[in-house]
Amino acid sequence: MEDIDRDRVEELMLLMARGDGAAMFAFVDEFGGRLAGVVRRQLFEFGRRDVLRDPAQLDYLVQSAAFAVFDRAGGWSPDGALPWTWAERAIRAEVVAYLGHPSVEYDPSRHGEVDPSVGTGAGRARRPGLPADAGRVGSAPDAGGRPPGSVELGALAGRLPSVALLVVAITEVASERDCEVHIQYGIQKRLGDPSPAHTVAAEFGL
Repeated sequence: MEDIDRDRVEELMLLMARGDGAAMFAFVDEFGGRLAGVVRRQLFEFGRRDVLRDPAQLDYLVQSAAFAVFDRAGGWSPDGALPWTWAERAIRAEVVAYLGHPSVEYDPSRHGEVDPSVGTGAGRARRPGLPADAGRVGSAPDAGGRPPGSVELGALAGRLPSVALLVVAITEVASERDCEVHIQYGIQKRLGDPSPAHTVAAEFGL
């Protein structure tokens, strides 16, 4: 592998963190191959070889990846991973937004009935094999006083069956702490946190 001039990377990231658009284009000129590598890997995983073979679409996604790095440059640390690795999830989100997320038709027979009062204390999602408290994620602050990120989610689940299904789905595949991490990450990202992973990692001591 070719050596990376980390001093140059740090210089450009610092400029981008200050809102310097010219630095972003310099970043693409000098490190666009690295961004393209991340984009190509995502496209390959999605099975979109048609986009891989289309230079115009590929160039567009590389530019989108650069904007993803630019928007988050203020949260990058020189001591951590290189920007295209650090921002890989954000770049993936750009690829997904462009391609459209893979989906399948909803099959009600695969899901149990959801009690609309999930998250309110009056009821829980009804699905075979779930514990009685399924759907109740982080319902109270921990010993350190960390605010429960899912309190708002629980209230929302009480009004929207689709959100109740989301809560049930998360609790089926993750521990209580991991559920809280997942939800807090989503909340921070939605609130515009430039580096939600760092925020949540610090909050949970990860």
